[in-house]
Parts: sequence; C-alpha cells; structure tokens
Amino acid sequence: IALPLIKDDRIVGGYPANPGQFPHQVSLQLNGQHACGGSIIASNTILTAAHCVYGMSGQLYVLAGVTDLNENGIRIPVAQILIHSNYNPDTVLNDIALLRLSSQLPIEVIFKVLLRFQAANPGETLILSGWGRTSYPGSLPTHLQWIQLAALDLNTCSQLLTGSTPISNGHVCTTSPVNQGACQGDSGGPLIDAQGGQIGVVSWGIPCAKGYPDVFTSVPFYLDWIVNSPKTFEKVIINQ
Repeated sequence: IALPLIKDDRIVGGYPANPGQFPHQVSLQLNGQHACGGSIIASNTILTAAHCVYGMSGQLYVLAGVTDLNENGIRIPVAQILIHSNYNPDTVLNDIALLRLSSQLPIEVIFKVLLRFQAANPGETLILSGWGRTSYPGSLPTHLQWIQLAALDLNTCSQLLTGSTPISNGHVCTTSPVNQGACQGDSGGPLIDAQGGQIGVVSWGIPCAKGYPDVFTSVPFYLDWIVNSPKTFEKVIINQ
C-alpha cells in the first residue's frame, strides 16, 4: 500500500510483548504480508485507520491470536470495509475505518477491546502496541512491540506540528523522548489507556521517533460512528 511520507507505522524504542498481553491486537495482511494493525471490537468486526484500506486492491486478511507473525494464529478474510464518509486522504482527517470479517473469530481468540468514551488527559500514560518498524529506515519486526507514551494537549500538539496536516478534536496526540514512538507498520493499531480501554487509532506522525508528537484518531470523538456504523455494513460490499 502506498502511504504518504508522514504516515506512522511502527514502534521505535519499545519492548517485546508477552504472549496474550494485547489479545485485542490484530495484523491486517495484504498478499500475505503485514500491512497495518487493528483491534477486535466485536467477534466479526475490526477497528483500524482509513488510510490503511483506502483505495486497496487485493484480498485483505486479519491475523488474530498471535504475538509473533510467524505463528499460525487465526486468519480470516475481510468481507467488507467501511471507511468514514468524510475521510480525506490529503489531510488525513477522519482517519477511521471498520472491517467486517467473513466469519466470526473463534472464542479462544475473541478478546474485544473496551472502547473509551472520555478524551485523554494531558500527561496521562497511554500504551501503543504494534508490528511497526523498530528503526527508520528498517525492517518490520515479527514480534509484537509495545511502548508507553504520554498524552499531549491538542494545542501544544498543533503548535509542534505546524506546517503538517491539521490537528482537531478528532485526534489524540502523544509525546515521547527522541528514539521512542510510532513508525511505519503500526498504522491502524490501538492506543489504550492503563485500564485497557482503547482511546486512539494510529494515524500519522513525522518518521520516526524524532521527538515530534504521534497523532492518533480519537476513539471517544468517533464513538457514535464506531457503534452505529456496523448497521450500514450491508450497504458497503467489497471483494465481489
């Protein structure tokens, strides 16, 4: 998938995840290769970023129930994609999408993430997980990584990212020391709080771990869309 330069896809300076540490995490795979992250929000529904699936051609699968991409896990085709109707690929606003799977995930790997309804508090500790690159440039890891980040108020985030795409109330920003943060391959993956509630979806950043904020789509801001949109899935058929 061709992504703009600013798209953030991986974790730099993180730690290897223990088996079962992030059971809601999935890998979105195109042509057998990891493309983006995602999270399980229902037995047949995945939350991810719009830029991960916008304009996609080819069969997309979800790999669930693994920490290492070399493990077998559960691999299920994506049957339908629903991208936010106001997603703008130029500004990366409304960067959120839902995937409906062709079958339900088996009970042994169904670990639905809780969806948070309150915005992040500045300075709050948040946790990012993903299979994104661990250096830039560099190769994608096979083992899931995670890192703690601190929530950053949106005004400061906007000032630090002046000249790039707009920051709005539909975003969550995080800050971290240089050589720590998201990178290519993490896109679409979950940002959770200390209680395990998902507050963000990896959207974009300045590659990679250069001390600039990382930008996420806000789950609380789009909660109504997330909850109500699966009802419209039958109108959005793909892979026909």
